[in-house]
Amino acid sequence: MFPTKKGNCGRKPKDINLEQIITIPLNKRSTIRSLAWQLGCSPTTLHRKFMLKLIRRHTNCVKPALKEKNKKDRMKFCLSMLDEATTTTARPKFKTMHNVVHIDEKWFNMTKKNKTYHLLDGEEEPTRPIHGSCIGKVMFLTAVARPRWVSEGNVTFSGKIGIWPFVKEVPAQRKSENRPRGTIETKSIKVDQKVMRELEKVLPAIQAV
Repeated sequence: MFPTKKGNCGRKPKDINLEQIITIPLNKRSTIRSLAWQLGCSPTTLHRKFMLKLIRRHTNCVKPALKEKNKKDRMKFCLSMLDEATTTTARPKFKTMHNVVHIDEKWFNMTKKNKTYHLLDGEEEPTRPIHGSCIGKVMFLTAVARPRWVSEGNVTFSGKIGIWPFVKEVPAQRKSENRPRGTIETKSIKVDQKVMRELEKVLPAIQAV
């Protein structure tokens, strides 16, 4: 016979005092399994509580520790980006930033630890030796701006101005199993204020846009 009331059949749910979760340190309740260990129940039982929305998952991101001066500087920068022609209106607007170029540096690995290739049957597998477990890095300087569109929606300017690596090509001083002496190698250079000022490709690229 079927039960007359819904929920009267099957195993009764195990009673767990979920109020104890607040007293458990955050680093000991990052997963269902670790939290279940602290509560003294099985992960399956705790997962049922999660499916009933009695507990929830929260992703926490770190935030910069800003001092009062940092907060004021950020506020001043935001206010400086307001369009002066609209500051007296009820809804001020930000500048279009059509004449602003953003320049930033970023590190990139010269290779990946694991890479996938498609080889012909019987082709020799390539080798990519590195010194120890260190993968070389190269710093790139990138310049971008706001893209441009026409009324029809076609892109007239993608916003990409250029990207330049901080590298130099030098001949190998010694021979090794991987290459003979004198082979031209690409080496990353140390980036400082002097190197940044000597990079003469940024301004011509901006002027050519």
